[in-house]
Amino acid sequence: MPLVVKYKYRDLTQSELDELGPDALTMRPARRLKPLDEAELATLTKSRLLQYRKRALALENCLAESDYLDQEIEDWDPAYIYFKDDPRWRQLYDQILARLA
Repeated sequence: MPLVVKYKYRDLTQSELDELGPDALTMRPARRLKPLDEAELATLTKSRLLQYRKRALALENCLAESDYLDQEIEDWDPAYIYFKDDPRWRQLYDQILARLA
C-alpha cells in the first residue's frame, strides 16, 4: 500500500489518486501546536496528555528541513508552535514530560 502524505494545503487531485490506486493512504501530519500553559496541562487526563505529546513530537525539526515553501513566514499565527527549534517547544515538552512523570 503506497503512503501518500498531503503537505499543508495541497490536496491530491483526482487524477493523482487514480494513478496511485484504491490502496493509497493519505494523511495530513500535524503542522502546528497550540501551546498550553501549566494550568491547562494540569486539566488534561493522562491519555489526552499523551496525545498532546505525540502532536508535539510530530512537528518538523526546523524551517530549513520543512516543505513550507509557498507560504510567507510572516503570515503564520505567532500563537502556535510550528517547529521543534522554537524555544517554546522545548519548554512545553519539558512541562509535558514533568506532568507524565
